[in-house]
Order: sequence, then C-alpha cells, then structure tokens
Amino acid sequence: MTAPVGAGPLRRTLGADLTATAIAAVLSGTPSTIHSLMTRRPLLAPVRAAATLVRPHPARPSLLADVVAGGLAHGAVSLVWGTVLARILPSGRRAPWGAAAGVLIHVIDLGVIARVVPRLAPMRRLPQLAQLGDHIAFGFTLGFVLDRIDPPHPPSAAVADREDQEDQATSSSAAG
Repeated sequence: MTAPVGAGPLRRTLGADLTATAIAAVLSGTPSTIHSLMTRRPLLAPVRAAATLVRPHPARPSLLADVVAGGLAHGAVSLVWGTVLARILPSGRRAPWGAAAGVLIHVIDLGVIARVVPRLAPMRRLPQLAQLGDHIAFGFTLGFVLDRIDPPHPPSAAVADREDQEDQATSSSAAG
C-alpha cells in the first residue's frame, strides 16, 4: 500500500513548520526563566550566553547588543532544530517524541558543541538542568503544535476503497 501524493509529511506546509517552530522558540525559555526567578539569577544570562554564538563576548557588553545577538542566535538555532524535528517526528505522537528529541538536542548543543567551541563557555556555565528543561520544552511544544496544525490524516476514500478491493481480491483468491 502506498500513500497518495499529498498525504502525510508531504502535505504539511512550510508555514505549519515555521509557526510551530516560532511558538516553540518563544515558549522554550520558560523553564530557565522560572529557574532564574526562583534562584534570583539574572534573567538575561541565557540570552547573553546565546549571544556568544553570534559574536565573542566583549569586555564591556552592551545589553541591547547582547539581546539582539542572543535573539538572532536563538532564532537561528531554533529554526534549524525545528526544521529537522518537523521532518522526523512521527505524526500523531510528535509531542512526546519531541520532548525526547529535546534531551538529545541538549546533549548535542550544550554537551558537545558548547564544550568544543571555547567562546561558548558562557553557555556551559548556565544551570544545565534549567537548560535541559528549555530543550525538552522546545521539542514538546513543537511536536504538540504540529500535531494540532497537521493532525494525522485518515486514508482518503479512494485509498480506503482500493484497500477494500485488495482485501476482497485476497479473500477471493484464498477461498478459491
């Protein structure tokens, strides 16, 4: 049985992927924000750390420059991971798989890349449990939104009719 053209992942639009990625990118900082509020750590520390992806941390950092650079870096990284996840997460179960993928993304981003690129040291100094929460929140939210925007599609009537005909033909030949 083959899926009809226009079904499944081919049917989803780029707009759905971008919408889900944007929502996930905005909401994904919730765990680290809550952690910062509870521990009275600087709220913008993760943003400033993300800025090091775009430019090395200057001796006298400008808050505005860090916020802009951090926002651009976060947006670019979110776009990359959002595009990857939108293509590989299984339809109908994207949220839990997205959360699991968030753990893997955390390992790649902060466990590997941030350790081998010296200028990303500010990212390694962030509270890692809060950052793990951000990555899980990103994957879960992306998957949740995608499953709402693009729910699993039942087979079309034409495909269902063809499957019924194939089943009847198989039953007829087995009986004869």
